[in-house]
Amino acid sequence: MHILAPDFRIRLFSRVPLSVVFAATMLWACGSPTSREDNTGSDKADASGDAASSSGSKGGAGGANGIGGKGGSVSTGGSVGSGGSVSTGGSVGSGGSVSTGGSVGSGGSVGTGGATQSLPTISISQPANGAKVASARALDVVVSASVAAPAQIAKVEILEGTTILGVSTTAPFTVTLPTLTAGMRTLVARAVTGGNAMASSTPVSITVVAPPTVSITQPVANANLPAGVPVTLQAVAASAMDTITKVEFFDGATSLGEVKTSPYTRANVNLMSGGRELYAVAYDSLSQSTKSMAVNVLVGVASGAFVEQGGRVVFEAEDFTTANANGDLDWAVQSTDAGFLGKGYVVVATPNFNVKANNNATEPSAELSYALSLSGTGTYHVYARRRFETNGGDSLYFRLNNGTNALVTSNSLGPNFVWAYFGTIEATASGNNTFTLKRRESNAKIDRLVIDKVMQLPTGDGPPVSARAP
Repeated sequence: MHILAPDFRIRLFSRVPLSVVFAATMLWACGSPTSREDNTGSDKADASGDAASSSGSKGGAGGANGIGGKGGSVSTGGSVGSGGSVSTGGSVGSGGSVSTGGSVGSGGSVGTGGATQSLPTISISQPANGAKVASARALDVVVSASVAAPAQIAKVEILEGTTILGVSTTAPFTVTLPTLTAGMRTLVARAVTGGNAMASSTPVSITVVAPPTVSITQPVANANLPAGVPVTLQAVAASAMDTITKVEFFDGATSLGEVKTSPYTRANVNLMSGGRELYAVAYDSLSQSTKSMAVNVLVGVASGAFVEQGGRVVFEAEDFTTANANGDLDWAVQSTDAGFLGKGYVVVATPNFNVKANNNATEPSAELSYALSLSGTGTYHVYARRRFETNGGDSLYFRLNNGTNALVTSNSLGPNFVWAYFGTIEATASGNNTFTLKRRESNAKIDRLVIDKVMQLPTGDGPPVSARAP
């Protein structure tokens, strides 16, 4: 209950006509106990009304015979409530307290903080959990990712631990990972929306398989095998995390057959004569392959022959197998002029260039022969590091075996050794062949020769000299 302060009561009653006050006093003095009880109720109603008015709520209830005062509106400040009617014995209601304040402003509605973002869903669909993958190839990780509209997937990341291995920003989401090192690996895909909401997939564990290992154990390197006798090829191959599906044997680019079960042995293989380059290739179930180191062997190679390897045979001019003057001047080994390679160079030397040129290719003249072991047949290109100083000594002949003598001439003269292209020879059989230099003019100087399947002029010192058969 709210009790009006005395000074407030005085002010309130001072505004009521004296006659009304007097009448009210007489009624109180002469009234029955019931009337006084009603009047007391009116006082209480006044106080209640006043309290209600000050809180901006409803007016207090009137006495039994009176009408309660009306509370003031919170928005307008409480108005003075009207008292109960005097004729019915109700006390003068004071109504709500006089309020002069403005309306009580209400705060804004409570914000919801925006709509809650939907989380994406994501899973790795490839590779499958427990799959084996090849370490020798890049790995495509295929991811399924979605999110409820209007959100959108901004990117998909593939992680191993906390390391991001790759990112895709375009659906369908496929992340290509570079080759992975061998071993057990666990991958997780993470989807990120434009609003930065994230979700991660269930981890996928894979086994990254290293390529197989392989080596040839038979025949042994540098073996000199007889021509025309079949040989047995054998290799060992293994995979630490997978199985070997086959081993294939090669002689250069020519397949010699394959074996699918261990021991990886292939018998009764006929090898061509000459220097052979053998190797094996092992394959695993993931189609990874490994090529073994080459094993070089000789088949029916003459002692001292220069052996072709990799389509090329290289030899120093002074390392000839035989020399035949054929009634002519002899070829000689010299080391007088600077710039030669090896131990020197060869020349048919005359002091005054007055020896008759051999203009008939079939006419006997001084020859140098070189034993070669060729791996194949067909066209070979001949290059020489030569020194032609004058046009009186700028030509010679060359041939393979008993073929036609081919003429070499040059308009490029000078006091230095330089590489020059001589022409071609045709090998009709692999294995032992004989290459010959034949004099046409004297004083042509030859330092090193290259016979190659590839047409490419050597530079500098040229390729290293080929091995010779023991």
